[in-house]
Amino acid sequence: MKALIKGISNDKVEKSIIENCGELSFVAEDLGCTYAQLEIAISKSDKLKNAVRIGRETLLDAAERCVMNALQSGDLSMAKFVLKSVGTARGWLPDNPQAAVQVNVVPPSEQAKRVRQIFGVQEEGDSK
Repeated sequence: MKALIKGISNDKVEKSIIENCGELSFVAEDLGCTYAQLEIAISKSDKLKNAVRIGRETLLDAAERCVMNALQSGDLSMAKFVLKSVGTARGWLPDNPQAAVQVNVVPPSEQAKRVRQIFGVQEEGDSK
């Protein structure tokens, strides 16, 4: 197959894309070509598109490894990040002021009444 970027083999382009985790600006710098040339080459080749996908998966794997290491070392801010990012099915909400949260406000007198009922305490002046 003819080189998609003049003077650079398609195999070299593919290898650089994977090694640079699909970060095209780094790939272009590595290969000594322009970003635009690289984009055009990728748009013409399923093999290079797949290399970008593989590179991105490698990048995500590395990030997930860092997250796991932080969690295992007891990093509470990382734990909070994970819960807010992927814990929504378990009720964790992201820091989003638009997120709908139902809040039931009970007046203090009603709160006190409920507490007395729970613990079987009579209200002062109540002769039950």
